[in-house]
Amino acid sequence: MRIACRLVISFAMAFSLTASAATKEVVELGQRLERLKEPIRLTKERLKRPQDVEFLPDLYFMMAELLIESSRVAISLKQAKQPKTPIDELDFTAEKRPKLEAIEIYRQIEGRFPKYAKLDKVLFFQAHEHRELGQADEALALYKKIVDQYPGSAHWDEAQLNIGNHYFEKKDFDFALEQYQKIIAKERSKAAAAAYYKMGWCHVNKGKWVESLDSYRKSVDAFTNIAGQFKPTDIKNADMREEALVASVWPYTELKPEEVLKIPDAVTPVKFYRGLAPDKFVYARVMSRLGRRLVIKKRFSDAATAHLEALKSLEDPVARMDALEDYYRAFKETKDEFFPAGISGVVAETFIWLNELERDLKPQQRRTTKYEPIFRDIAMPTKRAEDLLQAARAYEDYLFIYPKSKSRAAMSTNLA
Repeated sequence: MRIACRLVISFAMAFSLTASAATKEVVELGQRLERLKEPIRLTKERLKRPQDVEFLPDLYFMMAELLIESSRVAISLKQAKQPKTPIDELDFTAEKRPKLEAIEIYRQIEGRFPKYAKLDKVLFFQAHEHRELGQADEALALYKKIVDQYPGSAHWDEAQLNIGNHYFEKKDFDFALEQYQKIIAKERSKAAAAAYYKMGWCHVNKGKWVESLDSYRKSVDAFTNIAGQFKPTDIKNADMREEALVASVWPYTELKPEEVLKIPDAVTPVKFYRGLAPDKFVYARVMSRLGRRLVIKKRFSDAATAHLEALKSLEDPVARMDALEDYYRAFKETKDEFFPAGISGVVAETFIWLNELERDLKPQQRRTTKYEPIFRDIAMPTKRAEDLLQAARAYEDYLFIYPKSKSRAAMSTNLA
């Protein structure tokens, strides 16, 4: 009875905390929306009685930005008030009206102030709002105007990228490739990494695996080349290295042996991706992806190696257990009799970390209990003399982690 009461109380507390967080979000969004009303009113008043015509287009631009912000906040507020309702079932007609007003203001700026210094920015922002409203053709026309009329614009790269993305979504991959090539041809383009990344996907859709892998690799190189040339804030969305490397696994595993041999540093996948990954977290994700793809290709030995690399690179105990399970399944498919040297130490470290994390849980709730057979299998005795030391260490690790195991007696005998 006491346990049941505690469970009810715990559930009630969790529900209360969730409800409280949701209520706080609604209140904060409501306050933000209310705070926007006064600057919108004041800006409208100033537009009626402008004192300095020179700054009039700036005032219109400010008005459009305020309306867009109010629309975004209103949309977020409606979502926060109805968190259980799917987004596609919510009616945002009223909340989107300020966006339509903002688009009309952008048009007025272009029509009334054709020599406005920030007109390229006006067109770019207008195109963005059309995209958010699902008006792709209107957005495309504005992006084309930017790239044609404002080649030196700070928004040229992204406008050109969005033109390519438009045709990519239309599945016109050849024409999309032509648009992305225009970005590559531009020196020091901040969008080069993204362009190469999308080119990779164009080639994937065309079944051109060599070209796809090459594009993803160039995406990684493109960001590395510009990283020291721009401020971090200017290229915060330009780093495509993780996405490109993960995506590259598909074409890599589709290459024929003779095609792989033509790419010398790609012959060994572990060495290939270790040299390209910016950090061990990206490397672990890529290795995990590679392992799963190689299992599909029934290349179990290579798959086991990839999963082992992911296991060694991960630090989160739960993620390591998932990697260990993937590795174990792939290795068992190889039908090899012996696990590789040194694996027991990696496995033991993983189990010790997880055992510490789950020490307050009941035995039946612990993942270490579920995976005990895996550890026992890896620690099984071998017939090769060079494996005896590894097996002995595995037994010692096992007995440390599972002091009350039913297999303790047999393990102790085997250890001796």
